[in-house]
Amino acid sequence: MCSELVRVAKAGYVEIPSRLWEQSRGLERDIVGLSHHRWLIEVQGDHVRFLPKYHALHGHSARSFPASFLKTISPTDQFTWLFWQGAFTFEEVSIHGLESIREELSRFAADRYDHGWVTRAAESSRESLSWASALPRRVARRLLRRIALK
Repeated sequence: MCSELVRVAKAGYVEIPSRLWEQSRGLERDIVGLSHHRWLIEVQGDHVRFLPKYHALHGHSARSFPASFLKTISPTDQFTWLFWQGAFTFEEVSIHGLESIREELSRFAADRYDHGWVTRAAESSRESLSWASALPRRVARRLLRRIALK
């Protein structure tokens, strides 16, 4: 789409939901962003970056913003735009590996919002699961419950 815009037009205006808005919960029930949107898009200067809206985004609250955060985003920050003349650059980014995807989504959210206990709980459970994975599942669950109660 971007290459076609640059090919047929000498100048233009593009407006899209901001990544802040699209990575927020509360727009639709039980998901992040809007269900029919497939990209997290960022505009930096005259460059547009497209990142697939990976499903890992929905799995953990530290990878997105809560609905309460959505309400604090100003109308001008809900969308991002680009006025261009002559041409603009663009890229489609693909991240390989589930852990890398999770890190990118979490990094973006953490840079803009303090998830506090959610992030600490995720780190704690990851550490717990590393040694617990060697134990039988039933025993590991009991131990993790005891740790969580402390």
